[in-house]
Amino acid sequence: MTEEKPQPNPYDRYKVKTTLSGKPLEKIISPFWVSGFKEENPVIDEITVDGKIAISKCHVETQHVSPFDGKYHLSVSGALALIFQTAIVHGHVLSARDEKTTEILLTDFNITLTKMIMQTSDITVKLELYAHSIIEPTGRRQNPRSFFSSRFSICDDAWWGKIQGSAPFR
Repeated sequence: MTEEKPQPNPYDRYKVKTTLSGKPLEKIISPFWVSGFKEENPVIDEITVDGKIAISKCHVETQHVSPFDGKYHLSVSGALALIFQTAIVHGHVLSARDEKTTEILLTDFNITLTKMIMQTSDITVKLELYAHSIIEPTGRRQNPRSFFSSRFSICDDAWWGKIQGSAPFR
């Protein structure tokens, strides 16, 4: 007769307490984090603004190839750069500003990734403004502040989400 071994409690894993650094950390951390993000160079070729809609046509100049499958995958950090720069240009055009002269703050961002984006050209970022408000100067604040909220889609909803930002102008 064989003795039954007690089954480990699957929730015991949540009791682990450790600190990783050096080689143990290097073995687990993403190769993209270690060096790949330095290799990825997303580029906006053009942005078309049509009222509440802004569409960027983009490509990736240089890419990091995954050591796991030998292919390129657009990174979230690369996508964020394309999305945020499109939003900055969109806000400036809507506010009749032809030059960036101040910092724009990313105030909120969420993204849903439904499939990998593996292409390096013909990357389309579409923003649709759904809210814009302006707070006039009061007290210590000397400039008005605009708040922009947009939905975005990359490559026809392969990735989508919302972005919000604020700028010290109308």
